Amino acid sequence: STGGSIDNIIQLLNNKLDIAFIDEQILYEFVNNLNPELNSYIARQMNFSDNKSKNNQDIIESEEQNNNISNSISSDSISPDSISSDSISFDNMGNYLNFSLIAPLYYQPFFFIAKQSTSANPVTSINDLKNVKTGIKTVGVIGPNGNSYYHLQKIFKINGLISGENINLVLFDTQQQMIEAFSENKIVDGKKLDVIYFTSNHKNEELLKLSKDLKLRFIDPFPPTMTFLQFSEGQYLKEMPFFTFRDKGITKISDLKGKRIFTSSNDKNKLKKLIENYEIINQNQNNSQIYNSLTIISNKPNGQPYNSGEELIELIINNQVEVLYLPTMFQRNTLLNSISNMVANDIFQFGDRLSQNDLRQSVGNDIQKNNLRQIVENEMKYAFPRNINLNHFYQNINDRNGIPSYATRMCIVARNQLPVKQVYYLVDNMVKRLDLLRKNMNQYQYNRNIDNTVSDAFQLQEFVSSSETIPIHPAAKQKYMELGLIKVKESLSTDL
Repeated sequence: STGGSIDNIIQLLNNKLDIAFIDEQILYEFVNNLNPELNSYIARQMNFSDNKSKNNQDIIESEEQNNNISNSISSDSISPDSISSDSISFDNMGNYLNFSLIAPLYYQPFFFIAKQSTSANPVTSINDLKNVKTGIKTVGVIGPNGNSYYHLQKIFKINGLISGENINLVLFDTQQQMIEAFSENKIVDGKKLDVIYFTSNHKNEELLKLSKDLKLRFIDPFPPTMTFLQFSEGQYLKEMPFFTFRDKGITKISDLKGKRIFTSSNDKNKLKKLIENYEIINQNQNNSQIYNSLTIISNKPNGQPYNSGEELIELIINNQVEVLYLPTMFQRNTLLNSISNMVANDIFQFGDRLSQNDLRQSVGNDIQKNNLRQIVENEMKYAFPRNINLNHFYQNINDRNGIPSYATRMCIVARNQLPVKQVYYLVDNMVKRLDLLRKNMNQYQYNRNIDNTVSDAFQLQEFVSSSETIPIHPAAKQKYMELGLIKVKESLSTDL
């Protein structure tokens, strides 16, 4: 028993595990150094240094040491005991991989779960988590030793949610603790849990028991349709505080010159500093030129402030202002929850980074695509669309039999130091017994009334379908070549 995928990575690196299960998305991010929070956590658990605390010379020396070590890594990898903690840092953790992939085996969907509630503001969709009218919600998750915590952070980002600002996030050490707090309405950090999240297969024993004890509501982790504003809130949250209508032709800060703009009285200084910083970056010596040209509106003609998103939308619709400046997440969510479908796709959002062409993706292209699959894949390359069959659970209060979700795959890996013959024996037996594995998985926690079988686990054709950047264990590769899953082509060559 371990704490989950991240704990397994740590124990593999420490040579305390030989074979383990790791979530594919987590493995992909670790191997490719794509998640600073993940790698920093692993480095801290292993007492490796965080190079953000070093000066530049230390970083240069550390990188030289890392290059020397990396060049010495063989298929047997290196022992963590032989690595100085001063020579490794959180952002190159993937270089010290000492285990390899055997195969992805089964899918684990994303589960957002609420329960039947007498509350006046129950959670019925993901949008309820960011609806300021219904109050801040509390979400429970297991973390950060398991994969669920990191998946949830990606789901929050896509949905424009920020932990601590418009979500109370409560972390639990174990799934048992989280489910107990949820089912028994325990007060945790001063709040009761509105929702729990975990990445899991529907054979999860405690989840099935929970559905016996309580009527549950299963929630789609992503809105069924996403307007530009919803999409941009998730993707470009911190960089884009300005809102306008698309036909105004205002796409960057320099276009604000001479325009009428709304901002609250408390945010005028923020606006001024933002514009001055923009002008300095763009080498404009007259740092107050744009700001001084603005007509700023903060209050109604009677002197009262604008308090609602509807009032701000009316300002643009009635052409009283061309632009809204909303620097906080609370303000943006207030506007978001007030926009009708009639004007949602007319809204254009921009910010200081956009005007410098410094975004990784083209906002305009993403708006035109408005493709949820692409949006999710941008954040989670190894998340796959999976429909959750609600008939697999004993009780639910959903008004449909299934909900769309996404899933990651659980992979089996082995340390490189293990004898190749032993790992080959494991892979060979696993391949020969796939039917038995599927049968055992389906028999586990099986109930004829809910028919909770698993149809997409232990599929041989998926064993070599992972990223090329994740190394396949030599023993597994040998077996897959024998089966024709991996083909080797000889190329003709000459001395020239």
